[in-house]
Amino acid sequence: MATPWESPIIRISSGALNNVNDTVIAGVPSIGSRSKYAGQLGKRLFVSADQIAQLTLAATGTLYGGRYRYVKRRLTDDDSPALAPGKIAFWDTTVTSWETAYQVTTDENLSSSSNAMVRAGIFLNNIEPGNYGFIQDLGEVYVRFCTVLTTTAAIGQPVYAAAKGDTGADQGTVDNLVTDSTAIANARFMGWAVEAPSAFGLKRIMLAEDAVWNVF
Repeated sequence: MATPWESPIIRISSGALNNVNDTVIAGVPSIGSRSKYAGQLGKRLFVSADQIAQLTLAATGTLYGGRYRYVKRRLTDDDSPALAPGKIAFWDTTVTSWETAYQVTTDENLSSSSNAMVRAGIFLNNIEPGNYGFIQDLGEVYVRFCTVLTTTAAIGQPVYAAAKGDTGADQGTVDNLVTDSTAIANARFMGWAVEAPSAFGLKRIMLAEDAVWNVF
């Protein structure tokens, strides 16, 4: 049951899903010790193809109908390289009660011994460390490919988390092939290429349901 100060409404403070960088939940100061919109953290929002244009800042990028989630970015995230649209967000499992903290990180191996396993979704804009915003976890979305693709690119190819590590331009990127064991490859599956991947290109994929850890 919601508390008296918990709103069931998802508030998009800037009016655009890819332009939210709230310093407090929903951009609304707390009343007393509790945020009026505390229940928004972790909530998912389904947006249809005919609604998404009204919730998109074109200057930041193009969004498509799909499923979005309101999360917090880890305060101690290293902001080098600077976060940009299309990078993978990972769940921060090091925080207390992480399943209900809904905190994400750019760090590929903070929460798993193998890189890029605990994925939460795709960043839509630069959410500054410690702030709140939206990621996308299902549907058509732009992602950043790594600087050197493993194989020739083509539409319809399966796409995987590149798992290049936590430094440099390839942090949080995807690739069109993985060369690890089958089990690891399956664990890093993201979806399928909607347009042909290119080296360090921002290209569309269809993000699959099983591409992220579904935290409820």
